[in-house]
Amino acid sequence: MKGHFEQFLPGPNCGILAGTGMLTTAVVSLLQFPLLTASIDGGLEGRDAVNGGCAAAVLACVPYTLWLSRREWRERTAAPKASLPR
Repeated sequence: MKGHFEQFLPGPNCGILAGTGMLTTAVVSLLQFPLLTASIDGGLEGRDAVNGGCAAAVLACVPYTLWLSRREWRERTAAPKASLPR
């Protein structure tokens, strides 16, 4: 059985996806120190600002996650109907 990424992105696209994931990880890791410094040096206001920014970033991903979930659910439920003999 193929992995989740291999199922949708065969061949060279898996490498592109892995590279994009590593680039995203590198950018996020560069933000860790400034966010930590802002939360420590800013007192309660700094912590609230950092927590609010992180919460906004997580909530910004929710619409995409819901869209992807619905699309995959539709594909799974439609696949058995398409394979029925006539």
